[in-house]
Amino acid sequence: MSRNRVPTELQDTRNFSKEEREKRIKAESALVGDRDLLETPPEHLNKIEKEIYMELVQPLLHIKALGNADREIIAICANAKYRMHQANELIEEHGLMVYKENTKTHQVELVENPAIKTYKTYEGIFNKNMTAIGMSASARSKFATNVENEQKENKLNNLLSGLRG
Repeated sequence: MSRNRVPTELQDTRNFSKEEREKRIKAESALVGDRDLLETPPEHLNKIEKEIYMELVQPLLHIKALGNADREIIAICANAKYRMHQANELIEEHGLMVYKENTKTHQVELVENPAIKTYKTYEGIFNKNMTAIGMSASARSKFATNVENEQKENKLNNLLSGLRG
């Protein structure tokens, strides 16, 4: 299975030249389209999901490759995080193990809390969609490294251009 495409600004700078990088960023920004709705949560989210949406979108606004089309992915992440909170509350309330009556034997058994499976399901949805927009933990660390490398490169270019006259 192929990997999700990560925005160029989040990719490692060693994979291509500065010119190729700028060309890719320009092509991506042409495809992104408008960004005016990105800071507005979709109407179908409930109040708490909208708060989570805003919490998720604020750190992503610097990524130029994100646009209005990505709102739904962020909304899916907000919904998944909300469901994870709900499942976690049930786990906290009832514990990791719960008593359940066996329908065949009519005896009460101790089984894993079904909320654990629900939590895992929504955690997978959350992680998959955050990765789809390039915001997995590894993508964020690459972005930080790329920004630092770009700043060093710009500083070096400024010094060299000053020496050249």
